[in-house]
Amino acid sequence: MNLKMSVTAGAILIVTMVSFVDIARAGEEKTTSRAEIQNVIDAFAKSLTDKDEELFLSLFVEEKPTWIGVTEPIMRAKILADRPDHDGLQFGDHIEFIKWICSSSDSLEEKFWNVVVIHDEAVASVTFDFSFLENEKVTNWGKESWHLVNSVNGWKICSVVFTLTSAKSNPFPGE
Repeated sequence: MNLKMSVTAGAILIVTMVSFVDIARAGEEKTTSRAEIQNVIDAFAKSLTDKDEELFLSLFVEEKPTWIGVTEPIMRAKILADRPDHDGLQFGDHIEFIKWICSSSDSLEEKFWNVVVIHDEAVASVTFDFSFLENEKVTNWGKESWHLVNSVNGWKICSVVFTLTSAKSNPFPGE
């Protein structure tokens, strides 16, 4: 009876130890993925500042990702005065965006803060507040949300949705 209890206790101890190793490994993977996702965010910002089209395009899935700007209410009201059929959505794509960035003679920068990353090692959601600056002056700002997928080539952006808030019609409140 003592031997049977000893074997049972030993088996429970081994299972518990293996579980803790798996939990620790899962925590390491989550930390690694979080750091890799942060690298994508940092590379995105750097590619805009440096006007690096190759770096920028490498951050996205090969198939055309979603790219939608949503006009905020003040800006939408001004647009609707001239274009009553406008739905408040502006569809674009990352290629047009980076080509505009690279062709501009202005100094351009996007700043991010209040970054929240949620992921499960395969897919991720990243949301943040942003401001877009031309020659160190905020031209637009708002909220931005990305979806990323963890491909064999690393984390890639597959969706970008953002608020279009013009600093002319709705002054930037600051970070």
